[in-house]
Amino acid sequence: MLKCFQFAENKSDTIQVIFLPGMDVIKVNPGEIVDISDVDSVPSFFERIPNVISYILDRNIEQVTLKRESAVGDILMMVPVAKYLKKKYGLNVFIQTFNNLDEVIPHLGVGMVNRPTGLTVCLDRVVEKDHTVKECQKYHRIELYLRALGMEDEFKSSDLNWDCDFVDFGYPVIDGDYMVFHGIGSRLNKSLKYVAINEALRILSKKYKVVYIGPEKEIEKVDNVFYACEKYSLVQLFNIITLAKCLICMDSAPLWISHFTKTPVVAVLGPTPAKNRISFHPLYEEGARAIQLNDDINCQSCFEHAVACNFKFKCLDISGKELCDKINGYVEGFMGN
Repeated sequence: MLKCFQFAENKSDTIQVIFLPGMDVIKVNPGEIVDISDVDSVPSFFERIPNVISYILDRNIEQVTLKRESAVGDILMMVPVAKYLKKKYGLNVFIQTFNNLDEVIPHLGVGMVNRPTGLTVCLDRVVEKDHTVKECQKYHRIELYLRALGMEDEFKSSDLNWDCDFVDFGYPVIDGDYMVFHGIGSRLNKSLKYVAINEALRILSKKYKVVYIGPEKEIEKVDNVFYACEKYSLVQLFNIITLAKCLICMDSAPLWISHFTKTPVVAVLGPTPAKNRISFHPLYEEGARAIQLNDDINCQSCFEHAVACNFKFKCLDISGKELCDKINGYVEGFMGN
């Protein structure tokens, strides 16, 4: 297990409260395992676990719940992790998360529970360590989950199972071939400026039908663009991306959805290196491409720790035309032009 993680189990019979830096608070249920590496004062009721996978196997635990409450993309990445643990170790793995994912997770081949089943391992605050810990920055976030849990074996992208059973649910109705465009990342520091998004939509819509799935604020309406604009549920978003010829997106949940739907994708990246985001895509490398914007300004990917540019994220300061010029070759191939 990577040294930057320190998991421990709440051995008491009551909920324990842990204070994190910045006065954030987490509640740990009895029998729940959680990373305590960033906790200053750990209650005595917690028993440290050097290797979570070994702990599970040594005790012949057959059912495990992986719990996470934040970030849709990071939650979706737990699905191939759960499948891998089942395939390699014979574990029956469930996922516990917030309710608006209950219509999606079962379609991805993993059981979802509202209450813990078997041993519960909380994975909140785990993959986020790649923002600050260099040891973690060499791993794709899926592998980071597994390394955090204690996996030491060699790991290949072909070991992952992205299968899902999504079909055309009949909504929303979008006639003809189209691409999906999403210029907003999971945070503003992984997003394009709206002026660039609007310019890109104007250019792309002259040649292709475009479905825009980002926020509606500051978006200028143009012909040949279907404005989904966060009007649809997550299962509908899966459906939209499933039927698309390709997806253009930032580092955000739609990128991970495209892994399951096996939709060709061009990821527009800057603060994050491509190998940490698209190298496990089932269509990689021909059908999963990345534009590394930070290369244009001779800046290394900073994992959102943008000290070199005084947190201005200059790599994302690109015009819509410059973006379209960069993605044009890939888009033409994916759209069949």
